[in-house]
Amino acid sequence: MPAKVGLLPLYIALYDKTSPHRRPQMQANADLIAEEIRKLGVEVVEAPISCVKPEFEKSIKLLVDHKVDVIVTLHLAYSPSLESIDAVAGTDIPVVILD
Repeated sequence: MPAKVGLLPLYIALYDKTSPHRRPQMQANADLIAEEIRKLGVEVVEAPISCVKPEFEKSIKLLVDHKVDVIVTLHLAYSPSLESIDAVAGTDIPVVILD
């Protein structure tokens, strides 16, 4: 059975407010990375792009419910806030950071 990777794309809510036209490009980037990870022979569970604490909590629950082996955070912005810290730190699943 292949490893199961949970891909968690991080973004900043401010960018959605100031440059909403960039969101599709960010989603395309996340989709591209997911596909590249799949090429390594692993299953990928994609969480939605998350910006604020409630979104991260929902995304982490999705990944936990899918019983991923590792969470890979994908930083889609230069400086993601700490909105994700409680949700990510609240699980025992190992984390790999793609910066």
